Amino acid sequence: TTILGLSATFSIVKALPYFIVGSLLGILFRHWQPPARLQNNWYVAALLLLPLLYPAIFSIVTGQSHGMWLDPRVLGCVSIIFFAVVFLVPQGNPFIENSAGDKLGEISYSLYLLHYPLLLALKKAGLATGIPGLAIFLVLSVILAIISFYLVEAPLRKKIRTLCSPSTHSSRSRIARPE
Repeated sequence: TTILGLSATFSIVKALPYFIVGSLLGILFRHWQPPARLQNNWYVAALLLLPLLYPAIFSIVTGQSHGMWLDPRVLGCVSIIFFAVVFLVPQGNPFIENSAGDKLGEISYSLYLLHYPLLLALKKAGLATGIPGLAIFLVLSVILAIISFYLVEAPLRKKIRTLCSPSTHSSRSRIARPE
Protein backbone atom coordinates (compact mmCIF):
# COMPACT_ATOMS: atom_id res chain seq x y z
CA THR A 1 0.00 0.00 0.00
CA THR A 2 1.24 3.49 -0.82
CA ILE A 3 0.13 6.57 1.12
CA LEU A 4 1.32 10.01 -0.05
CA GLY A 5 3.99 8.30 -2.12
CA LEU A 6 5.38 6.36 0.86
CA SER A 7 5.20 2.60 1.24
CA ALA A 8 2.98 1.71 4.18
CA THR A 9 2.19 -1.65 5.73
CA PHE A 10 -0.36 -2.12 8.43
CA SER A 11 1.33 -4.52 10.81
CA ILE A 12 -1.41 -4.00 13.38
CA VAL A 13 -3.62 -6.29 11.30
CA LYS A 14 -0.97 -9.00 11.44
CA ALA A 15 -0.42 -8.57 15.18
CA LEU A 16 -4.10 -8.25 16.16
CA PRO A 17 -4.70 -11.99 16.76
CA TYR A 18 -1.64 -12.10 19.04
CA PHE A 19 -2.87 -9.04 20.93
CA ILE A 20 -6.33 -10.60 21.35
CA VAL A 21 -4.90 -13.92 22.59
CA GLY A 22 -2.57 -12.06 24.97
CA SER A 23 -5.48 -9.96 26.28
CA LEU A 24 -7.67 -13.03 26.80
CA LEU A 25 -4.87 -14.85 28.62
CA GLY A 26 -4.32 -11.72 30.74
CA ILE A 27 -8.01 -11.71 31.72
CA LEU A 28 -7.81 -15.44 32.46
CA PHE A 29 -4.72 -14.82 34.62
CA ARG A 30 -6.64 -12.31 36.77
CA HIS A 31 -9.66 -14.59 37.25
CA TRP A 32 -8.39 -18.18 37.26
CA GLN A 33 -5.82 -19.99 39.30
CA PRO A 34 -4.96 -23.38 37.79
CA PRO A 35 -5.29 -26.33 40.14
CA ALA A 36 -2.00 -27.42 41.71
CA ARG A 37 -2.23 -30.77 39.89
CA LEU A 38 -1.83 -28.91 36.56
CA GLN A 39 1.24 -27.04 37.75
CA ASN A 40 4.07 -29.41 37.01
CA ASN A 41 7.14 -29.65 34.85
CA TRP A 42 5.19 -30.75 31.77
CA TYR A 43 5.16 -27.08 30.70
CA VAL A 44 8.63 -27.86 29.27
CA ALA A 45 6.89 -29.86 26.53
CA ALA A 46 5.28 -26.64 25.31
CA LEU A 47 8.71 -24.99 25.18
CA LEU A 48 9.71 -27.63 22.63
CA LEU A 49 7.37 -25.82 20.22
CA LEU A 50 9.56 -22.70 20.41
CA PRO A 51 12.02 -23.72 17.66
CA LEU A 52 9.07 -24.33 15.32
CA LEU A 53 8.47 -20.58 15.30
CA TYR A 54 11.71 -20.19 13.37
CA PRO A 55 10.74 -20.62 9.70
CA ALA A 56 13.84 -22.61 8.68
CA ILE A 57 13.40 -25.13 11.50
CA PHE A 58 9.66 -25.39 10.84
CA SER A 59 10.43 -26.17 7.20
CA ILE A 60 13.04 -28.83 8.11
CA VAL A 61 10.72 -30.55 10.62
CA THR A 62 7.47 -30.42 8.63
CA GLY A 63 8.58 -30.05 5.02
CA GLN A 64 6.27 -27.02 4.76
CA SER A 65 6.75 -23.30 5.12
CA HIS A 66 4.72 -20.94 7.24
CA GLY A 67 3.67 -17.35 6.69
CA MET A 68 4.81 -16.25 10.16
CA TRP A 69 2.33 -13.67 11.49
CA LEU A 70 -0.70 -14.76 9.51
CA ASP A 71 -0.20 -18.48 9.98
CA PRO A 72 -2.60 -19.95 12.54
CA ARG A 73 -0.01 -22.62 13.41
CA VAL A 74 2.36 -19.91 14.62
CA LEU A 75 -0.41 -18.25 16.64
CA GLY A 76 -1.23 -21.67 18.13
CA CYS A 77 2.42 -22.32 19.09
CA VAL A 78 2.81 -18.87 20.64
CA SER A 79 -0.47 -19.24 22.54
CA ILE A 80 0.41 -22.69 23.90
CA ILE A 81 3.89 -21.59 24.98
CA PHE A 82 2.58 -18.43 26.66
CA PHE A 83 -0.22 -20.33 28.44
CA ALA A 84 2.15 -23.04 29.65
CA VAL A 85 4.76 -20.64 31.01
CA VAL A 86 2.20 -18.38 32.70
CA PHE A 87 -0.15 -21.02 34.11
CA LEU A 88 1.55 -24.41 34.33
CA VAL A 89 4.94 -23.69 35.88
CA PRO A 90 5.05 -24.84 39.52
CA GLN A 91 6.00 -22.30 42.18
CA GLY A 92 9.73 -22.16 42.94
CA ASN A 93 10.75 -23.72 39.62
CA PRO A 94 14.50 -23.10 39.27
CA PHE A 95 14.31 -23.10 35.45
CA ILE A 96 11.96 -20.09 35.43
CA GLU A 97 12.74 -18.44 38.77
CA ASN A 98 16.44 -17.61 38.47
CA SER A 99 18.63 -14.61 37.76
CA ALA A 100 18.96 -15.38 34.02
CA GLY A 101 15.16 -15.64 33.73
CA ASP A 102 14.79 -12.41 35.68
CA LYS A 103 17.23 -10.68 33.31
CA LEU A 104 15.35 -11.98 30.25
CA GLY A 105 12.11 -10.73 31.79
CA GLU A 106 13.72 -7.35 32.39
CA ILE A 107 14.80 -6.99 28.76
CA SER A 108 11.71 -8.67 27.30
CA TYR A 109 10.10 -5.49 25.95
CA SER A 110 13.30 -4.47 24.17
CA LEU A 111 13.61 -8.04 22.92
CA TYR A 112 10.04 -7.91 21.64
CA LEU A 113 10.62 -4.62 19.82
CA LEU A 114 13.99 -5.48 18.29
CA HIS A 115 13.82 -9.16 17.37
CA TYR A 116 11.85 -8.77 14.15
CA PRO A 117 13.90 -5.93 12.60
CA LEU A 118 17.00 -7.94 13.48
CA LEU A 119 15.55 -11.03 11.80
CA LEU A 120 14.84 -9.01 8.66
CA ALA A 121 18.42 -7.67 8.65
CA LEU A 122 19.84 -11.17 9.12
CA LYS A 123 17.67 -12.47 6.28
CA LYS A 124 18.88 -9.67 4.03
CA ALA A 125 22.48 -10.52 4.93
CA GLY A 126 21.85 -14.22 4.28
CA LEU A 127 22.53 -15.15 7.91
CA ALA A 128 19.08 -16.38 8.91
CA THR A 129 19.18 -19.97 7.72
CA GLY A 130 19.36 -23.23 9.62
CA ILE A 131 20.53 -23.85 13.15
CA PRO A 132 23.57 -21.50 12.87
CA GLY A 133 21.21 -18.72 11.75
CA LEU A 134 18.95 -19.38 14.75
CA ALA A 135 21.95 -19.23 17.11
CA ILE A 136 23.14 -15.95 15.58
CA PHE A 137 19.61 -14.55 15.78
CA LEU A 138 19.13 -15.51 19.44
CA VAL A 139 22.51 -14.22 20.60
CA LEU A 140 22.24 -10.92 18.70
CA SER A 141 18.62 -10.44 19.83
CA VAL A 142 19.61 -10.72 23.48
CA ILE A 143 22.67 -8.47 23.05
CA LEU A 144 20.64 -5.78 21.24
CA ALA A 145 17.88 -5.99 23.83
CA ILE A 146 20.36 -5.56 26.71
CA ILE A 147 21.94 -2.55 24.99
CA SER A 148 18.52 -1.04 24.26
CA PHE A 149 17.31 -1.68 27.80
CA TYR A 150 20.26 0.05 29.47
CA LEU A 151 20.76 2.88 26.96
CA VAL A 152 17.15 3.68 26.02
CA GLU A 153 14.40 1.91 27.96
CA ALA A 154 15.62 2.24 31.57
CA PRO A 155 16.71 5.90 31.25
CA LEU A 156 13.43 6.86 29.55
CA ARG A 157 11.39 5.00 32.16
CA LYS A 158 13.27 6.82 34.92
CA LYS A 159 12.72 10.18 33.21
CA ILE A 160 9.00 9.51 32.69
CA ARG A 161 8.58 8.45 36.33
CA THR A 162 10.36 11.60 37.47
CA LEU A 163 8.15 13.80 35.31
CA CYS A 164 4.97 12.00 36.35
CA SER A 165 5.67 11.52 40.05
CA PRO A 166 3.13 13.00 42.50
CA SER A 167 5.82 15.08 44.23
CA THR A 168 6.59 16.84 40.94
CA HIS A 169 2.91 17.62 40.38
CA SER A 170 2.22 18.75 43.95
CA SER A 171 5.16 21.19 43.99
CA ARG A 172 4.02 22.66 40.67
CA SER A 173 0.44 22.95 41.84
CA ARG A 174 1.52 24.77 45.04
CA ILE A 175 3.50 27.25 43.00
CA ALA A 176 0.76 27.80 40.44
CA ARG A 177 -2.11 28.10 42.96
CA PRO A 178 -2.68 31.58 44.47
CA GLU A 179 -3.26 31.61 48.23
